[in-house]
Amino acid sequence: LSTFDLVCPDDLPAAEAHHAACVAEPEHTHQLEFRKIRSDGSSLWVRETARTTYGPAGRLLVLSTCEDITERI
Repeated sequence: LSTFDLVCPDDLPAAEAHHAACVAEPEHTHQLEFRKIRSDGSSLWVRETARTTYGPAGRLLVLSTCEDITERI
């Protein structure tokens, strides 16, 4: 299962671009609001804050948190 499997198909291009921006700019913080799919098939809006950093042996890692913003939207 990929992280992108949880993204609403209409929002997938933006989520992929968001991820690419994180990888291209290590140690900068990026935010994006988009929809994810719950296990029951319904969707929710999230604000993802992501940052790329270097892990053990210099491996690039994308760290992210998602806040449910459905009620605000």
